Amino acid sequence: MSPSTSLRAGAFLGITAHVQASTNVATATQLYLRYDGDIGSGTDNHALNLGLRLGF
Repeated sequence: MSPSTSLRAGAFLGITAHVQASTNVATATQLYLRYDGDIGSGTDNHALNLGLRLGF
């Protein structure tokens, strides 16, 4: 290891969340909401999806 090289040791703590909810609004029709998130470990990532699912 050269004098200009340094080593870092550390712990990165993070939280990952996945939340999903859905409801039937009519026959073969569903409304849904989903959240995915990663918080910590140097970056934060969030995704929110809202949708309508139709079956036929």
